[in-house]
Amino acid sequence: MFKNYIVVAIRNLFRNKLFSAINILGLAIGMAATLLITEYIIHELSYDNFHEQGDQIYRVVIQQEKGGNVDYSSIITSAVGVSIVQDFPEAVSMVRFSNPHEAYFSFNDKNYYESDITYADSTLFDILSFELLAGDPNSCLAEPRSVVLTEKVAKKIFADADPIGEIIGYNGEEHLKVTGVIADPPPNSTIQFDAVISFSTLYQKENAYLGWDGGWNYTAFILLARGSSPMDMQERFEGFMEKYINYKYRQHGFVLSLILQPLDEVHLYSGKDYGLEGKGRLTNLFVFSSIAIFILLIACFNFMNLSTARSVQRAKEVGIRK
Repeated sequence: MFKNYIVVAIRNLFRNKLFSAINILGLAIGMAATLLITEYIIHELSYDNFHEQGDQIYRVVIQQEKGGNVDYSSIITSAVGVSIVQDFPEAVSMVRFSNPHEAYFSFNDKNYYESDITYADSTLFDILSFELLAGDPNSCLAEPRSVVLTEKVAKKIFADADPIGEIIGYNGEEHLKVTGVIADPPPNSTIQFDAVISFSTLYQKENAYLGWDGGWNYTAFILLARGSSPMDMQERFEGFMEKYINYKYRQHGFVLSLILQPLDEVHLYSGKDYGLEGKGRLTNLFVFSSIAIFILLIACFNFMNLSTARSVQRAKEVGIRK
């Protein structure tokens, strides 16, 4: 019986080729478009879910109030993250990144241009789950003038040779020691880079502005102890900021506050230019979800409408034959 149904269905398909092609193609295109949009939405929602301690990691966002206007930015001074760890016992550790910048490395009389170079603390691998392919995660960013290259950059410069211990030029002015190779950040990582230079290198530079009063050029991620409440910390940030900087800024008419933003919200809930993090929009997901549902409904309605019309036609044919 079932075999007979299949045979009849195939006959009907070939008997009405144009109708069958329109019906099947319309449904297939609708389903394909819906699947592609769904894949995009799943990708957007997966950002930063590969970090093992992701539920304990928060980005420091600064809120500036002046004349009734409120602005937000994750670009802060270098000292903020350090001071948070010093003053709040629930803040286990922190890692700072400088805003990415363009630079070129040189090796064996060849220059290699890279667009996303950042400085980061040696705690990088204690907090974030980026895979270190070569080198010691505890020491590769500990010493000044150390650099960890991404796998892509390491292959570009050294091909298949071992880069660990090699000295490379940096912007024609400095020399850095390659102490590690890190896997390229996955596409669903808000933090993207081509190479990471040890943050301690900055302390050897003149005019680095690493205190509270200058150098608004850094992003800080804080690792909280499990079970700690970020809201409790934020309630104490007012006194913290007054102690370090607001006592100076009030005379200029504005006040700074700190907010701890969960890592899993950074990609979709950041509406401004936030340094080295990739940017997404939650509203885009709602728009694309609505489009996907609309396309699927239209495709299904079109399929049912054409099938119904064909059924009516078949019923008339059967009636005439009888």
